[in-house]
Amino acid sequence: MRDGRRGRPRHLPESGRPHATTPREAHPALDSPEILVPAGAASRAIAFDGEGEEQVIWRSSDQRTAKRAPQTGLLSVILPSAPPGAIVEHVYDLVSAPAVGLAPCVIGGGMYPREESSGPPRRWTGPATSATFVLTLCRRYDAEICIDIHDALQSEIYEQAWLEADGFRLPTLKSNHDRRVLVAPLPAAPEAALDRVGIVLRVPRTLTPSSVIPGNVDHRQLGLALGRLEIRCQITAAPLKGPSAVAQTLAAMKQRAPADLVYGGYRDLLGRIPDPTGYAHYVELLAERKMTATEFFRALIGSEEFQRRYTAPGLTDLLERSLPKD
Repeated sequence: MRDGRRGRPRHLPESGRPHATTPREAHPALDSPEILVPAGAASRAIAFDGEGEEQVIWRSSDQRTAKRAPQTGLLSVILPSAPPGAIVEHVYDLVSAPAVGLAPCVIGGGMYPREESSGPPRRWTGPATSATFVLTLCRRYDAEICIDIHDALQSEIYEQAWLEADGFRLPTLKSNHDRRVLVAPLPAAPEAALDRVGIVLRVPRTLTPSSVIPGNVDHRQLGLALGRLEIRCQITAAPLKGPSAVAQTLAAMKQRAPADLVYGGYRDLLGRIPDPTGYAHYVELLAERKMTATEFFRALIGSEEFQRRYTAPGLTDLLERSLPKD
C-alpha cells in the first residue's frame, strides 16, 4: 500500500512486511537508562505493573535530573529505572504554539489563532488543506503520534485526514473510544542528525461554517479544530503476555476494526508500536478479508522478530495452540 510518492525513507523496508529488526535495534537496551526529552515540553516516563496500572518513573517537573544536551533543544535525563514496556510521553501545546522561535512546538503554517469559546481551548486548521508542526524530538525510538481533535464541520473531514512525516504519508488511525484523535506510528530514525521533525496534517478539504450552519456568519475556511499533540516513545520492549492473556486479547479484539487489531497485536506480541509498512500491509489484508484475526496473530507469532525476542523452547507452539478458532 503506497501513496504514490517516489522513494522510501531509509528506515522503512522495501517489502510490505514487518521489520525483521532485532530487539536491540527496535528497542535499545538501557543499562544506563538515559533518555533525551524536548526542553519546555511536558514529558514523563511511565511503566505498567502486572495489573496494567500506570506507574510514573519520571516527570519533567523534576528538573534536578535533567541537563541540556549539547547543541540541541533536548534535555538529557537518567531514569532511576527502565522496566519492560517503559514509555516516554511528550505533550506539545498546539493551541498556544508560536510561529517562530525555539519552542518545543512551532507552527509552520496552516493554522488560525487560538480560540476560547465553549469547551477547551482549540485552534482550527485552514484556510489551506494542510497544517505543519515542527517538533523538538529525539528520533532514537519508535514512537506514536496522537493529536486531539475537538471539532470538525463534517465528519468526513476527520475520517479522511492523514498525517505525514519525513515527507511520507503515515498510516493514520482514527480512534473514537474515549476521545476523537488521529494516531499514527512514527518509526525511529537514529540516522537523523537533527533534533527536529516536521509533522504535516492534511485534510481532504476545508469548509466555511456559514455554508453548513444556518445563520452562521463565519466565512473562514476551516478544517479540524485541534487541541494538544502527544508523542509516545517506547524505550524498552513490552513484556510477553502469557498464552491465556493472548487468547483473551484476541477474543476481545476480533470484532474491532483492522487498524485497532494491528496495533494491539504488535504491542502484545512484538512489544512495540507497529512500523508504517507492517501496519499498512496487515490492515489491508484484514480489511479485504484476505486474513482473519487469528491468522494475523499467528503470523506475528511465527515471525523472525518474535523468534528473536523469545527463545523459550516450545513457546511458539504453546501460544499458537492457545489461539481460538475463527
